[in-house]
Amino acid sequence: MKPSASTTCISSKRNENNNINLRGQNERSKNRTTRSLLPQEILLGLNYDRDNSHSYLTDKSTNDNKFYKVSSSTSLPTFTQANNSNGERIKKNVRSSVEAVNIDTSLFSIDSLFGGSSNSSLTNYFSCSCSSYSSSEANFSLDNSEEERIDVMEPYGVIQKTRKFDQLPKEVLNNIMRFLPTESLYNVIFVNRYLYNCALPYLWKNLNFQNTLNCFKFCTNFEKESSYRHNFSLYTETFNIYFPNQGMNLYKFLLDKIINNCKNIKNIKVNKTLYWYMDKTVSLFTKNCKDLKRISLSGQWYQPEQTILSISKRCHKLSTLQLNHVQFTVDNIIPSFSNFCCIEHLDLSGVNITNEVLNLIIDKNYYQLTSIKLRDCTRLTDESIIPMIEKCQELQYIDLKGCQVSTSTLLEIGNRCPKLRTLCLDGIVGVTPEVINSLADGCPNLSIISLEKCQQVTNESIINLFKSVQSNLKHLCLSGLSLLNDDALIGLSFYCCANLEKLDIDSVTMSEYAINNIMKSCTKLKSLIVQRPNTCVTCTLSKWMQNEIKNNYSTKVEDFNIPFVW
Repeated sequence: MKPSASTTCISSKRNENNNINLRGQNERSKNRTTRSLLPQEILLGLNYDRDNSHSYLTDKSTNDNKFYKVSSSTSLPTFTQANNSNGERIKKNVRSSVEAVNIDTSLFSIDSLFGGSSNSSLTNYFSCSCSSYSSSEANFSLDNSEEERIDVMEPYGVIQKTRKFDQLPKEVLNNIMRFLPTESLYNVIFVNRYLYNCALPYLWKNLNFQNTLNCFKFCTNFEKESSYRHNFSLYTETFNIYFPNQGMNLYKFLLDKIINNCKNIKNIKVNKTLYWYMDKTVSLFTKNCKDLKRISLSGQWYQPEQTILSISKRCHKLSTLQLNHVQFTVDNIIPSFSNFCCIEHLDLSGVNITNEVLNLIIDKNYYQLTSIKLRDCTRLTDESIIPMIEKCQELQYIDLKGCQVSTSTLLEIGNRCPKLRTLCLDGIVGVTPEVINSLADGCPNLSIISLEKCQQVTNESIINLFKSVQSNLKHLCLSGLSLLNDDALIGLSFYCCANLEKLDIDSVTMSEYAINNIMKSCTKLKSLIVQRPNTCVTCTLSKWMQNEIKNNYSTKVEDFNIPFVW
């Protein structure tokens, strides 16, 4: 029976469609060989040995998953299943061409990033296809040794099983979120709900406003949005307050509502304090927050002794107290500090405290006190500093810049503080070579040393200190030490080059040879100052060397500010 005209047309159209599909598949397969690698393909190892113009094939005729070399161009490495036109598997010494590889990217495993082993074959991760064979395009060699097969398997041996990133255990994700910056956490919350719930607590944990405008915007949103109040009360632990200069009445109204929702806050930092409203703000915080551990107050306000007294009575878990440039107007301030008994880190920079107050604090906190900063406390003398050094055996941070300290007191630091890591003695006249030698003998763990304008320090004493601390040293300030020369700098590059990151040698007599030694030896050096902007000493280095230093290192004086524990 002859076919009708309609069936003939239909069959012809089907044949044309099949031909079009085949041509499209061939074009897509050719395009795959010339396109760039996907990120998943790179992580899965498909760019393995790409530069050497080799790819590898797997022989599925056996169960041992052998790999065989195939010559190819510099395009995408490809994999294929060796079948001929009759469906029979290719045997030894058969020539074939490889055109495309189809990768199931849904099987990409996050475990491949963290390591692991797999017993499954690579055929679970690759679906291979072959369309034509030619005697001039590729050459198989089935006589590969076991060592070659092991070398090929190395990039793929880390894949264990399929698991997406958001399927990781919550404990692992929490550990990752803890180290992400705020910008990255903000991007993570838009991925899906699971990652949103993991990243949200860390996004709200620390609210550090950089200016008063951002702080004011937060306060206004806090009034309007219920989600702000909910997340703030649940997750926020650190709150930085910047008082604006205008609109204080509205700001006080909003701040009162914020304080009523701050039950979980543990750290408070107040900058640009207002003279009249500071005492009420701190008292509200200390009343509502029962677990406060850190308080930082800077500036001047009305009746600071009453504020400190309320803190000492209500905050029994307080471990860090930071008061910067606070001036007490009452002579008897001993009752304000009488209730502190758990202080570990104490910063009283620029505070007009007396020897009696410091002795009281030391007597109640000496057994756990590890950091103390008394910068510019001009009323303190040896009467209070010597008992501090003798009693506080756990001290790791000491800053005595601007204090009236004698040489005998400084000698006790090397004898009594073996765990000391940070020491600042800027501008103290009593720093002599004997003090430096005692530090070299008793404080081998020093990592941050600042001896700015200690003009009695000599080459021999500072080299002894370098021999003692060696690779522990990370931060060194020798600005204004005019007695030092190339000998000290060469000793520094020889003993302390491993981990040194910041170096200030302003006013030190130096040559280009010594600076070259430091630049070559100290591979981790980030900040280097050879001449400060307002110094009166002329730098002896050439302009070319000064430009090299400016191009390769940071020369900002602010980089050498020693941070306090916070």
